[in-house]
Amino acid sequence: MEQYAQFKGHLLPSLFGDRATLATLVVGQFLAILLTFSPLHHDDPWLKFGLVSLFIHVCNLISLSLLALIKPRIKTTDLIPQLLIILFVVNIVVFAASTIVISVGLINDELVLSLYFKNALIATIISLLFVQFNVMHQQNSQTNSAYDRAQLDALQARIRPHFLFNSLNTAAELVHHDPKEAEKIILAIAALARASMNAGQSVTLANEIELAKQYLQIEKWRLGARLNVIWRLPDTLPQLHLPSLTIQPLLENAVCHGIEPLTTSGNLEIELHVTDKSVTLVVMNPLCSERINRRERNGVAINNIKQRLVLAFNHRASLTFHQGDAFYRSKLVLPRGEQ
Repeated sequence: MEQYAQFKGHLLPSLFGDRATLATLVVGQFLAILLTFSPLHHDDPWLKFGLVSLFIHVCNLISLSLLALIKPRIKTTDLIPQLLIILFVVNIVVFAASTIVISVGLINDELVLSLYFKNALIATIISLLFVQFNVMHQQNSQTNSAYDRAQLDALQARIRPHFLFNSLNTAAELVHHDPKEAEKIILAIAALARASMNAGQSVTLANEIELAKQYLQIEKWRLGARLNVIWRLPDTLPQLHLPSLTIQPLLENAVCHGIEPLTTSGNLEIELHVTDKSVTLVVMNPLCSERINRRERNGVAINNIKQRLVLAFNHRASLTFHQGDAFYRSKLVLPRGEQ
């Protein structure tokens, strides 16, 4: 009983999905099979089966329709009021349908009270079973969400960007030569450090892009002319949420393994492609042969990102890599729509 006392949520919306409607129809059909030998005039079992099926499906669909009509007016999230509303609507419909059955002479006169009682009892039991399974399903979903959130927090807490330490050294060097630039670096580092501490939180794509730009600006100060950043972004970024610090580690890998080893200038290209169904981010950097083996071993950060994407998007996002003769490409695909 404790689970019912603690339950907070809406029962009715779960009735009107495709799977829920199909489930009610299937359960109703199984119930019709069980009730085929109910006390009707007719001796033909197939005729009994057809009449019982018709009765159950009519009651089922009318009840769902009425509940759909009153759903917007139900504001409470308490279990008992919602349960009473469901029982009231279902039993009113069953009572009306039973009255019609009696009026057309499909039941013996001496079985009228028995019909009302049995139909009301069956309707009440089925409704209570629905509430039971619905509560169990919602509580299980809440438990899974809490577990996923805890996993996401743990994974996010493991993000410890190495560039923070390198950038602090850069800021320390600039303090004596260019205090204003040093101040800008420190402010950018503070923003990135704050993001790394927001464990498990999701951010908008626009915020994540802005954070990535701040990171690359720090690296630009550190690497100078060796780093040439090329952004290819749409005029308007879509409204999309993703785990904090998803893009920055990809850029950090590209800088550390593609740009930093160079003795000359190298291009770091970031492209964002937006469609109705997905957002695709492509990061491309030069490939240094002496860093290939190290890149292959550098899977901790990548696995971290992949796990966080699974928790956030439930396998609908992807992170892939391609190594060419002279370039290395990272491709992040995020789904648009409900998350």
